[in-house]
Amino acid sequence: MTNKTNQNVLCVFGCLLGNKTVSAIIKDVLDGLDDFQADYISVTPDDYGKYKVPCWKKAAGMTAEALHIIDQKLKDVDFNAYDLVIVQGFEYGWAVNKRVKDIPCIMFNDSTPTATHRMMRQFPYYSPFWKLRSLVLEWAYRIFFRNVFSNIDHVFPQTDWCGRSMVRDFGIPQSRVSGGTIAADLDRWPVRDFADSSDEGIRLLFVGNEFQRKGGPFLLAVLERLPETAKLVIVSNDCFFDSALLPDRVRHYKNIDHDKMPEMFRSADIFVFPTYKEHFGMVQIEALSSGLPLISRDVGGVSDAVIDGYNGYLMPYKSTEDDWVKKIEFLMSHPDERARMGKNSRVLAEEKFSMEKFKSRISEAIETLCR
Repeated sequence: MTNKTNQNVLCVFGCLLGNKTVSAIIKDVLDGLDDFQADYISVTPDDYGKYKVPCWKKAAGMTAEALHIIDQKLKDVDFNAYDLVIVQGFEYGWAVNKRVKDIPCIMFNDSTPTATHRMMRQFPYYSPFWKLRSLVLEWAYRIFFRNVFSNIDHVFPQTDWCGRSMVRDFGIPQSRVSGGTIAADLDRWPVRDFADSSDEGIRLLFVGNEFQRKGGPFLLAVLERLPETAKLVIVSNDCFFDSALLPDRVRHYKNIDHDKMPEMFRSADIFVFPTYKEHFGMVQIEALSSGLPLISRDVGGVSDAVIDGYNGYLMPYKSTEDDWVKKIEFLMSHPDERARMGKNSRVLAEEKFSMEKFKSRISEAIETLCR
């Protein structure tokens, strides 16, 4: 792969929320590369109790809190022992920037602080105070972060939305930013065969924790306005369901083993994702891989997985319950359209999110930097 064998690589990963899944995918790719010896340092939920974070940093927000923790975990690391450093998360790119002045460095990230705060101000559950605070932080980060990525040699944004922010908001040269990059093992997800559709009605599928943030209550309200033939399957570990009284046509599943998820997708007809605050959502790739049409709210990098009218519907952020009812009812009454969009979803997954292409991009970047 390179002129030098047995490359020593330090990988600094975040394993919180959706980042845990993404980190596992990246690790699987890196472990499969030849002449590549990796050491991993991960930030886990337990670290937030293990390391005492000053109150003023907690008040400054999650970015300052995460930066303090990763600084503590890296303080005894000898960066000169490594030929390459790979980080996942813009906070970690910030943490290592000065340490990798003479070492090639690759950063994976699913968002930027400015893009995140722009998105947060749309969130309907935030108070005016929090929205004003978010506006102030966005401009502070825009100014401050201009120089903190100066020693990052290559950026792998998870979505095109994130990549555009890296270039526009922080002046990263386009040549150092790859296209949206994340992937799934498509072979794990059997494609939905719409010829096998049953007469038990149309099954909508929602997958995700943090039920309120992901638009769960909105979806339940939409369901009430749909014909009785519409059924809703919810896969979520959210505590919302500990006391919720759900309609008879809602089936809720909790603590589902991930190995059983392909069958959950395969038995659905339409994947619904009305989330209000999202960088991307790995469940969308799983829905694409399973050959399902998607109906998703246009927020963050969600549009990377939904091409409106091609493999589903990309709903405006402020779309109403009535807007969603019309789109779902249309797909319910047009099985050929569901099949067409489902087929296009699988095509999009193969073209944009295959593990083979993901591995190729990473391998090419490593070869270029370690040459």
